[in-house]
Amino acid sequence: MAGRPAANRGYARRYAALLTGFVACLNAFALCGCSSGASGSDSAGVTGPVATDQPSMVPGLAPQGHALGESAQSSSGFVSVTVFSYEQPTAGAVPPDRSGDEWAAADVQTCAETGSVFQATVSNAPWSLSYPDGTALIPTRATAAQFPQPAYPISPRSLAPGQCLRGWVVFAVPAGRRPQVIRYAPQGATPIDWLIQ
Repeated sequence: MAGRPAANRGYARRYAALLTGFVACLNAFALCGCSSGASGSDSAGVTGPVATDQPSMVPGLAPQGHALGESAQSSSGFVSVTVFSYEQPTAGAVPPDRSGDEWAAADVQTCAETGSVFQATVSNAPWSLSYPDGTALIPTRATAAQFPQPAYPISPRSLAPGQCLRGWVVFAVPAGRRPQVIRYAPQGATPIDWLIQ
């Protein structure tokens, strides 16, 4: 009986050594698995959603939206907005900065709601054009007398409740390519689309 505790101690040491080795192997395996996923080449291939100011169209899906001339209520900002028409090309006498582009313009209107107690702030920043391949273009900040008039404001302007502002938002677009949609999407609001025929 006196030899039994020594045998148990030997067994316990062998068991502990085996268990330690097994845990070390598991840790090594886990570390190898983690490090291969964290390498620069692997992580560079990881894709995910990219944050943008203006959501673009989903390529391959038929666009949905309002007809030109229809008004729509914005989900924020206490305004209703309308796109009356789209012209491309326009202002041919003024060449765009980039070769292969031409000017296009949308005739738009924003109205501050009559019942609102707040002023609305408007500018051309929430407007964009969306193409079938998912490309989205923002308005130009260029100004020219040859652009359709009146120009929609580039810098923010306030509208009192009940006031409306109508003007042309101008874009530099690829020559000969027409967008599918004119989009109004102020920050934090649900985008509103108008279909370009």
